Amino acid sequence: MELLFALTQCGYLGHGLLQKSVLAEGTEEQVIIALTNLLVSHGITKSMAQSIVSKHVKALSLSPEHVVQLTDMKSMLTTLRQHSIKTAICTSDSRKGTVQALAVLDVLHLLDVIVCGDDPGRLPKPHPDNAEFICRELHVSPEETVMIGDTSTDIAFAKNANLGLCIGVLSGIGQQNGLEETWLKHSEIEGK
Repeated sequence: MELLFALTQCGYLGHGLLQKSVLAEGTEEQVIIALTNLLVSHGITKSMAQSIVSKHVKALSLSPEHVVQLTDMKSMLTTLRQHSIKTAICTSDSRKGTVQALAVLDVLHLLDVIVCGDDPGRLPKPHPDNAEFICRELHVSPEETVMIGDTSTDIAFAKNANLGLCIGVLSGIGQQNGLEETWLKHSEIEGK
């Protein structure tokens, strides 16, 4: 029972994930650190905890049957490309899992830049570093950039990077009230 309570502190609800949590919005490294620390706090040695978490994270690696397409991404990205609109993905997920999912969807060749949570030298969202990197790589200004995201971290990321437009979608972990709260909080900070 105590371990279940501790898991809820990381964002696990038993039937899903808490939208503003390391499990929902963190990079793989952040999740590994949080779960390792959780086990250590329950008396497991650090080396044993690292071994357990590493084993289970690898076991949970993405397989093609876990990829669920919510829209025709290939058609959408093809249309954007035909209109000379550059595209990028910035995710907290691992590069391996991201590339596997995009390959299953057959859209890898339609993306100009992919930035992942475990890419060396990158700072995780909501830090604007990845948005700035993507804009430099694509030779576009932040003001010309549209960000589509499904978490509060995505909304904060877009606001922190001063992107031209941010669209919150409800197809992932985020809920409307959480996305709106983050937008309003950052708008008040900016005085907009």
